[in-house]
Amino acid sequence: MGTPPSPLPVLLGAITLDQIIGEPPVSVHPVVAIGWVADQVERFIMRPDEPLPLPVLRGGLGWIAGLSVCTTAGYMVAKAPRAVQAIALWTLFSHKMLVDEVSAVEEALDDDVQAGRDRVAMLVSRDTSALTPAQVRGAAIESLAENLSDSVTAPLFWWAIGGIPAASAYRWINTADARFGYRDSRWEYLGKVAARMDDLANVIPARLTGLILAQGWRLIAKARPDISATPSPNAGWPMAVMAHYLDTRLEKVGVYTLNASGHEPAQGDIRKAVKRVQLGGAMIGVVTGALAYWRSRACR
Repeated sequence: MGTPPSPLPVLLGAITLDQIIGEPPVSVHPVVAIGWVADQVERFIMRPDEPLPLPVLRGGLGWIAGLSVCTTAGYMVAKAPRAVQAIALWTLFSHKMLVDEVSAVEEALDDDVQAGRDRVAMLVSRDTSALTPAQVRGAAIESLAENLSDSVTAPLFWWAIGGIPAASAYRWINTADARFGYRDSRWEYLGKVAARMDDLANVIPARLTGLILAQGWRLIAKARPDISATPSPNAGWPMAVMAHYLDTRLEKVGVYTLNASGHEPAQGDIRKAVKRVQLGGAMIGVVTGALAYWRSRACR
């Protein structure tokens, strides 16, 4: 049996495209297609006033259907030349756009507070209408840390584990959670499976991201008391580490506070956090590349 082709050109090609171009055009972005799949799933699962456990079962069946479509598409792409796979992987993670969007918050704050509020509203789900400059910066830093895990580490980790099919499956899992994984009267049960599967899919990537941002166990140890403060079982890892790295207090009022003894986010903290995430992104590329290479040799 011949030696399987190295997966590294696929990863290097995808990273190069991300750094040079950023996001692909909306007209050909697979996340748009995944959103269309989510629309069809929503039509299937929405049935008012069904008794339990039917909403959970219906939501789970819809989730499985969406996963099947996205994974099948991934398997089809995996049979294509590596150049096509590199383009596909490029569309499944987002590092440059994350850095650019968070950096733009600081630039907007240089104009006025309202401009900063409007800009950070594009990144977070909380009400930004009355945020102070410090709270705007804090929200941007939290989004930066959390999305390094969700939008960079996780898709590249799952690609390293299972190729394009696994990365495509993860993108569905993450999108389904964003669409259905809310704890409100509409989605509490319909979105139960989507929310729990997203939690499961991010267990390793979130912890890996926290370790990479910390660059050692000392910062992890400092952040450990805050890791469980967030409602998400995973988001606390990168966010708490970032809070302690910056020695900054990060909080969502009424929900959580990370590094309560730290200073309020100030001018320069976003830029420092961005530099850490840029270095972290490079390290994630190295780690997932090594993992993918090992898998390709172990499975030959």
